Amino acid sequence: MNKHLKPGQTWYPIVKIYDEDADGNRTARDCTGETIILIIKRTKSETETAIETLTVNWTDQESGEGYFSFEYDTTKSFTSSYWYQRILYKEADMSVVQPFRIYKLIIDETLEKDLP
Repeated sequence: MNKHLKPGQTWYPIVKIYDEDADGNRTARDCTGETIILIIKRTKSETETAIETLTVNWTDQESGEGYFSFEYDTTKSFTSSYWYQRILYKEADMSVVQPFRIYKLIIDETLEKDLP
């Protein structure tokens, strides 16, 4: 889903990975041996250069649950609209297991007095 932030606002997007069978039934994915990165880029079609790359912090890797830390020091320099995408990789060779949808990250400009 698209996300609105103010410059300097922290954000901890939660990750819950599921596998889905042919009938549409979802079960938590065991992500042991896998990692997820969140890539932030300037354009939706950009493939080579990310502005920021965050690695998942697992809370329960066997159930595919974790979060990303998008902290003040990073977001304070963001000033417009960006795109973000999560990608699941195998840790052994960093081959792509599954890319997820791309969403818009919108940084709403604020007055200097509104910043933390």
